Amino acid sequence: MMWFDKEAKSELKIFYGEFDHHEKTGAVLDKLVPKVIAENRREPDISRRPDFIAVQGSGDMRASDERYPLFKEGGKVMRPKFFARWGRHTPHSAMAFEFVPVGQDSDTLVLTRDGKPVPDADVTWVLPANLAGKTKTDSAGRISIPAGLRGRVLLEAARVDFTPGSFDGASYDFEAMVTTIAFDR
Repeated sequence: MMWFDKEAKSELKIFYGEFDHHEKTGAVLDKLVPKVIAENRREPDISRRPDFIAVQGSGDMRASDERYPLFKEGGKVMRPKFFARWGRHTPHSAMAFEFVPVGQDSDTLVLTRDGKPVPDADVTWVLPANLAGKTKTDSAGRISIPAGLRGRVLLEAARVDFTPGSFDGASYDFEAMVTTIAFDR
């Protein structure tokens, strides 16, 4: 998966891997080529670092990589797609798969695919003080962050589409999409 993180007033960072294992430059991280769009719809400056991609800018940011190379998973060819969002200021969908706040800076988010809510989807969350767990979106695709929590919030969801297709001249058996959103409260 791909996600944004930030330390105090420093630059935004895009990480790739798992929460407890970040991929490094010189290996799998080099395959990730995210398109990053700022809230003002401009592409911010990005630069590669040893274990993350640095993003210059402020406000909501979105990153997507729909061109990641195909690879085998369980004997089948998978087409991965990664989506990440920093912030919850802008209450509209702009990526194929993302968490969207129901209003500006809302603690209630809707998981969307192609702009439509995704009900009963598994969501992994990491909240302040390294509290982590799993939950589901409701029947309207919504999830609410509990009141009273302060600090960084990170949510992740995945969807698999078993419709075969082709990408860059090669066939794949299924498509796997992962999306994250991170923000401070």
